[in-house]
Amino acid sequence: MSFTNCGTQLAWRKDKPISGNCEKCALGILSLAIVFGMFTAGFQKFYNWIDFDLSTNGFLRWFYDSYYNMERKELFSKYVLETPSFLLEGIDYLAVLFEISGISFLLAGRKQWRAYLLIASIFHLMNVLILNIDFMAHIPVYSIFLLSPILYLFYENTISNIKYAKFIFLTLIILKFLYNLASYVKPDLNFKINEKNELLLSSFYWICVIGLTVFSFKKKLFSLKSKI
Repeated sequence: MSFTNCGTQLAWRKDKPISGNCEKCALGILSLAIVFGMFTAGFQKFYNWIDFDLSTNGFLRWFYDSYYNMERKELFSKYVLETPSFLLEGIDYLAVLFEISGISFLLAGRKQWRAYLLIASIFHLMNVLILNIDFMAHIPVYSIFLLSPILYLFYENTISNIKYAKFIFLTLIILKFLYNLASYVKPDLNFKINEKNELLLSSFYWICVIGLTVFSFKKKLFSLKSKI
């Protein structure tokens, strides 16, 4: 993001604007990194999961290891045990198809690429609900492409007063610092939330990303020239 203009408006110390070509190149490299990560995950599954055999299932192998060995039994995970085998086999094929098809969406255009990231967000939400894997680190990466118009509208309508915005961000930074300091000085303080609440929080974040992205598509906000 150092090679984009995202720091020219809401940054504490504004960056100097850079050329549009440099920004496009940086976002293109980030997009390729996402596609490569997805493809490498799907390519291995392709040889093991696509077998047209209802007696074996790649997703279930992951699920059983997660459910019985790692004790990940929160949210909707228990319902997998009641799911018919043909539906689980379909999940195998859809997961592989989704992970290896990212490059096609990327080459098709910006709208299609954002649609792919929307599908990816739904995919990760399902992982949270069923496999209890939060994928929280993916949210900021996807948000670069999906939430920039929402952030711009929020900036224009709510925090266009930069002093007010800086006060909010500075307060959040101070609160985070105090939290880390208290956790370091007295580790036995019960600051950590339990696993279920953590998963619920992750689900909430993913639902927000999905909802705001759908809203942006519906209102055609991606056609706006974002300044963020």
